Amino acid sequence: MTERLFFHRAHMKSLLAAAVVVVAMATTSWPAQAQMPDLRQMVGKPLGVPDLPPGTVVVRVARQTPANAAADVEVIATVREANGDARTRAARTLPDGRASFEGLVPRAVFQAVATVDGERLETETFTVPVRGGIRVMLVAGLGPATGEAAEAPPAMAADGPPENAFRMGATTGTTEPAADLPAGTLELFLKDAQDQPVVGQKVTLGEVSLLPEEEKRGVRGHEAVTDAEGRARFEGLTTGSNAGYAAVAQHEGMRISTQPFRMPEDTGMRGRLLALGRTQDPAVLQFDQRTKVVVDIREEALAIMMGLFFRNTSTQIFDPGPEGLVIPLPDDAVNAQEISGGVPVEVISGVGIKITTPIPPDSAAAFVTTARFGYILPSGGASSLKVEQVMPVAVPTPPDTFLLVPQKTGLELSGPGVRRLGPEVDGAGEKVNVYTTPPIAAGATLAFTVTGIPAYDRKGRYVAAFLCLLLLGAAIAWGGGVRSGAKGAGKNRDALVERREKLFAELVDLERERRVSADANGRLTGRRRTLIAELESVYRDLARLD
Repeated sequence: MTERLFFHRAHMKSLLAAAVVVVAMATTSWPAQAQMPDLRQMVGKPLGVPDLPPGTVVVRVARQTPANAAADVEVIATVREANGDARTRAARTLPDGRASFEGLVPRAVFQAVATVDGERLETETFTVPVRGGIRVMLVAGLGPATGEAAEAPPAMAADGPPENAFRMGATTGTTEPAADLPAGTLELFLKDAQDQPVVGQKVTLGEVSLLPEEEKRGVRGHEAVTDAEGRARFEGLTTGSNAGYAAVAQHEGMRISTQPFRMPEDTGMRGRLLALGRTQDPAVLQFDQRTKVVVDIREEALAIMMGLFFRNTSTQIFDPGPEGLVIPLPDDAVNAQEISGGVPVEVISGVGIKITTPIPPDSAAAFVTTARFGYILPSGGASSLKVEQVMPVAVPTPPDTFLLVPQKTGLELSGPGVRRLGPEVDGAGEKVNVYTTPPIAAGATLAFTVTGIPAYDRKGRYVAAFLCLLLLGAAIAWGGGVRSGAKGAGKNRDALVERREKLFAELVDLERERRVSADANGRLTGRRRTLIAELESVYRDLARLD
């Protein structure tokens, strides 16, 4: 999971141990958003990670909470490649609970299972991406995920709220030692965007023990309510290097949190938790260097897949509101759908993709905000097609790998300012052509022309139809005339018609394959001759019956 925790330089050394633990706590959220489902709704779901090598899937196994890693557990993966071949691979989890599967073929279908304490855990079935890898989490002991039992709260910590409920939010708070407070005491002041106190608001302080013998306790929660000054006070906290802390609060639909910290042994701590202001101005957003557009081939169509990585350059939360941030799609786009690994998106038929998730500022984001979706552009039998995608958010510095095309498709991209930078090799050893473009302003259009589209579907059908016309003529010519009332060889006409349709469909598929595939050993040519001969026989028999 792509995670970022921000620290003051002066406190980096003292916070390191706590940060490691709180990162584990933070993995219960993906990506950093305010309205997140509980842990039971997230386990088994794939999360795209650009920093992992292509063809890599990391399965993390834990008990009850992500911080409680399950070591030496066998994870069995089933991998089904595009040609239908399926194989099974196994790996055991390391002490951190992670089992890695590397060298997978992109676009293969992956699913993994593991058994922990007699409980069978399964990931969702997903497709291995062409670029980057996948992380997925399996957690045992969470209870049922559906039905009435799912509404029951998880186990309570000794002195606070449900221990599985703690999760980080946008990082807007800091803490520092306070000599006027006794050791083990923390005061946090919750302020709104105008620096005014937020009164009567619950603040939850998450505590993680760093003692090995207590590592299974997970996250303990302490709660306090802000007073008239916006202050939440916690007393009797563990000091020194034995515990790590982070505080969270909910304000106007956004979850906010402090940086992780430890309590000093000789003094208390005091800090601020700032509720950020909000804006609906999309001008604060940009797409960063991880944004990608993949162009692939389908039957007489192009598949356009987009992975958009948002940056919020302001100091406010971008809140798209109920109308959402809409990404228009080309007029002739069809079959638009969400791709897993990003924030939820809504497909609005005839309009585009709508995103309603708030996007925190870069300086406050614990996780990158990503949207992934794809759609189909029919080519209508043409060998070239112009793609025009409106970008409502600016791309000030397009990456060198902005546009990606699998080399084996034979597609080429061109257009004003579109530059090909040479091929790269993916995790399966296959080449991918990469392109970049000039900067794109907000509201401008990403435009390029795709050439080399094989129009094999239409041509294959025409060729097969033409062959069948010839066969029909041959059947009439060779049929030996029409016998009134004759039953020929006694064949049933319905069976002949069914056989003719099957042979015709196979011939069409064969002609499609011959258009795009090499026939080095003559297999396709030989099968074509056989099909034609069989069709001739069927047409002769039909002619006799008629």
